Amino acid sequence: MNNDDLKYFLPYQRQWILDSSPLKLMQKSRQIGISYADAYHSVRIASTKTSRLDVYISSRDRFQAKLYIEDCKHWAEILHEVILDLGEVLLDQDHNSSAFVIQFANGKRIYSLSSSPNALAGKRGHVKLDEFALHQDQRLLYRIAKPVTTWGGTLSIISTHRGIGSVFNQLVRDTLENGNPMGWSLHTVPLAKAVEQGLVERINAKTGRHESRAAFLARLQSECIDEEQWHQEYCCVPADESSAFFSYEMLNACEDHNLRLMPLDDLVARYSNDPTKPQLFLGVDLARKQHLCVLDVGEKVGDIIWDRLRIELRDQGKRVS
Repeated sequence: MNNDDLKYFLPYQRQWILDSSPLKLMQKSRQIGISYADAYHSVRIASTKTSRLDVYISSRDRFQAKLYIEDCKHWAEILHEVILDLGEVLLDQDHNSSAFVIQFANGKRIYSLSSSPNALAGKRGHVKLDEFALHQDQRLLYRIAKPVTTWGGTLSIISTHRGIGSVFNQLVRDTLENGNPMGWSLHTVPLAKAVEQGLVERINAKTGRHESRAAFLARLQSECIDEEQWHQEYCCVPADESSAFFSYEMLNACEDHNLRLMPLDDLVARYSNDPTKPQLFLGVDLARKQHLCVLDVGEKVGDIIWDRLRIELRDQGKRVS
């Protein structure tokens, strides 16, 4: 890392970038600029004349994959690295897996993939698993990703928590409580630490605000639905799922990041004159806290009920008709 580049990063970002360990693990708060800093690191390790390996980043969905490669292009421009933007490239036709790709003058590439683990099979290079705890099948992703690094590559895992039962939390606990058998280099960056090291001042410079550190922390905490959200999303404390009917791992497995909800008018227009009489189901969820009610409409297609419409009602009060 060039000393001139230090001005771009806060201490916790620099520590992550400068860590050359073969296994790197980070539990972090949301929105503290780690992916942005990690994109810089990807450009650095892929673009040098001595680089031997490509870099593969697995993001939770296609949108995040595109954002990451945009950050890489931004850093390449700042560092005056000549790149060839190859756009979106199909990697695995059988599983319809693709990646956004840029190539450097030395021929090495950065591949920013969506969450399909199969896209990494048979590859060789450095691997970075972003928001690992949010992936649908963390075990399969890790099993496929780790062998990619066999010939001198590094493996980096970055994530906020998603419950105590996640594979990500298992790795963190093994590192902290069980003697670190795998040899991870663990970084822990809750929001308070990022704020202490200058995050609020960076945000103020971008947004034009003049918010104090204390006011920033207080505002973000007040905007959380409950204490569980605050602790898990910002304080690196995974939620206890022992009282939950469904675990986060079960919920993750049911997610479809390509799903798009419909406005109410579109839903009515689509089904009001449908002769096939589709099966629609209405679900109602009343929150324990913060006065939230959610109405959800799903359509049964085969054995699966697909989300079609969601209406959120907050602080509506009690109405009697």
